[in-house]
Amino acid sequence: MVTFQSDLQPSIKSIYTQVVIVSDETASISAEVRAASDAYEIVITAGGVGPTRDDVTLAGVAEALGKPLVR
Repeated sequence: MVTFQSDLQPSIKSIYTQVVIVSDETASISAEVRAASDAYEIVITAGGVGPTRDDVTLAGVAEALGKPLVR
């Protein structure tokens, strides 16, 4: 995991607080999304929800939120 803290202007910092790069493993994605949702009111994910059948991003997010993944 790599974490980047924001060095932006204070007015922007309230929007952008942290960027985390996570390995493509369900458990890693789930743990980071869970931690972020505990720490922040809004969590935005990007990348990983691509067209490949082996992508585990949605499964990791669903697991973190305790919701079933419906395909």
